[in-house]
Amino acid sequence: AQWRGEPMQGAEAMESAILAVAKHDSPESLLNMSVARLAAPGYPPDAPESDLYRIDLLMHTALSGGMRTLSHSVALLERCKTQLRALLTTPDRQARAVHTLFDGWSDHPQMAVIMSEQLLRLEIVPAVAIVTYLFRDHFNDSFSRHYHWETLFNTIDVMCAMADQLGRKAAAEPASAYRDTLLAQHRTALEDHAATLTTLFDLFTKSLTRYVDRAAQDPINLEGRWWFVVSGRLTQALRKYYPRLAQHGLVLPLRTAVFGRLDERLRFVDRVLDALAVVM
Repeated sequence: AQWRGEPMQGAEAMESAILAVAKHDSPESLLNMSVARLAAPGYPPDAPESDLYRIDLLMHTALSGGMRTLSHSVALLERCKTQLRALLTTPDRQARAVHTLFDGWSDHPQMAVIMSEQLLRLEIVPAVAIVTYLFRDHFNDSFSRHYHWETLFNTIDVMCAMADQLGRKAAAEPASAYRDTLLAQHRTALEDHAATLTTLFDLFTKSLTRYVDRAAQDPINLEGRWWFVVSGRLTQALRKYYPRLAQHGLVLPLRTAVFGRLDERLRFVDRVLDALAVVM
């Protein structure tokens, strides 16, 4: 592992600590202690750069240490979740963890799809962090590849399923303090759900708008592959998640605040929404 071109000092100790905890050879306090002592080269342990270093090292070690099988990767990530949650307190740090995952599995995109789901299920990062990361470089070749969209839609689907599961669990509980806790968690999950869907369609809109703006200055074929793929995926997302948008009362706000700023070449979105309003 590298940090700005330099070997990551402490990587061996971190790997030993994580593997020891995974094998139940030592208490989790060993991992806590190992993480707390790490510092990026040239920085004190309490510097923000050292936190980024810890994120990189924890993610790389957990993922690479479990490369033998999928279950090993999931188990090691599970062991690191407490430390990662404590570090991933801002959107930038969450983006760092997601980047580390996709960078580490750049040669095995299907594994990136699977492990990004684990980040979400283990509540290490929220869905919005993965969605935002996937739109970070929308003119990149990977943006039109199948696994990219598989990751995106799988992330939204898992987020929806987790929220639904919380709702069913709360509904099945008798009146109690525990049920109140579940209901509060479900409300929070639904709020995050609505915010993530809004972010998803806002990012779609920004990507397509920038493409059209580029086409106005430099003759890019609006019927080319990128346009065909991304506009098609937006239509797919609208059809797939329209019931969720209606459930959260997001259809009108999206039409006015997000899709309302689209120019004439992107008005196909209105036609899709009009059709969905009739059939749904």
